[in-house]
Amino acid sequence: MARPTTDRAGPLRHFVAEKIERAELTGEVFERDPGFDIHAHARKAFGAFQNDSEFGEVIWKFKPDAAPHARTFLFHPAQILEEQSDGSLIVRFWASGHMEMCWHLYMWGDKVEVVAPEALRRMVETHQRSDFPSLP
Repeated sequence: MARPTTDRAGPLRHFVAEKIERAELTGEVFERDPGFDIHAHARKAFGAFQNDSEFGEVIWKFKPDAAPHARTFLFHPAQILEEQSDGSLIVRFWASGHMEMCWHLYMWGDKVEVVAPEALRRMVETHQRSDFPSLP
């Protein structure tokens, strides 16, 4: 992640390492922001990408037959797991990156329900398959 030299006060931009085709030394230097906390910054995202307009509480509910497997996953560093009396599992965290969440949720088929946010629920609702033979 970096800020462009033309907009040093602007938002951080994120880059995916495998998309970088080449690098070269420019002779330019930069000053590290002493108030920047990489861990706090990373916790705002699910995976690599962040979108401030999507940031908010995320709630997923795993069906009882998928809950034991879901308990073994670290979906997000600040996740909270809530065991339900019916054997299902609720996972809560705060993040952004709905598209990246969709890619991950697709692997779980119809074994997970997106409770919140509504925008993410709408993105996955027609793509939850019941014919997956196993969990991720």
